[in-house]
Amino acid sequence: MRVFVLLALLGAILLSPSTASAQYGGNDVIRCESIDFRRQFCPADTDRGVRLARQTSRSECIRGRTWWRDARGIVVTEGCGGEFEIGYRDSDYRWPPATGGGGFHRPDSVRCESRDYRRRYCPADVGWGTAYLSRQISDTRCVFGRNWGFDRRGVWVEDGCAGVFDISYAESAWRPGGGGEWVRCESRDYEPNYCSTRRGGRVYLARQISRAACVEGRTWGHDRRGIWVSNGCAADFEVR
Repeated sequence: MRVFVLLALLGAILLSPSTASAQYGGNDVIRCESIDFRRQFCPADTDRGVRLARQTSRSECIRGRTWWRDARGIVVTEGCGGEFEIGYRDSDYRWPPATGGGGFHRPDSVRCESRDYRRRYCPADVGWGTAYLSRQISDTRCVFGRNWGFDRRGVWVEDGCAGVFDISYAESAWRPGGGGEWVRCESRDYEPNYCSTRRGGRVYLARQISRAACVEGRTWGHDRRGIWVSNGCAADFEVR
């Protein structure tokens, strides 16, 4: 009977959910794990900061990439698992973190600011969509790829960039039929861009993803080596 009880307790521990509380240096610690590489949200009071106390997964935990905090808790993804210390700061953050990391958050625009030149991540489920700098609110110039950018989970800023970013959403990436090559080419901040292709042939504008018009010969075109875009044009192209 005792053996059965011990086995039952052991099973309960092993089957416990991915969030657990403990103590670390006098502060609360939350264990949060991305099971099967899926995104996991762990509610926590993050006003006084969160830091990774101990990684428990084989997959690397990188702040801003595979784990981050928002105003409601901690988010882990891509197999990251760890013990996170809650409230290690002496005072609350002056500016609270963005919200939305725990679920689908799809605002029309996101205000994201790099305070004290620190990197900040502002969650939004961009998915296969795109983000544009619609209004710069910092003295520091915001340059895409240098001090701001985005991925499928949101917008990031650093080195003093602050702005309002418009977001467009797409449920899935467009893929060509009939064996063509798919290329997404975007003119960021209305600057010219050139996107190389693996094959020559005819290029078709499959789907415009920018608010700026994509007009062949004016804001986009192609040659034997690739596709060029300008003046804010961004689109999915098919090369046959």
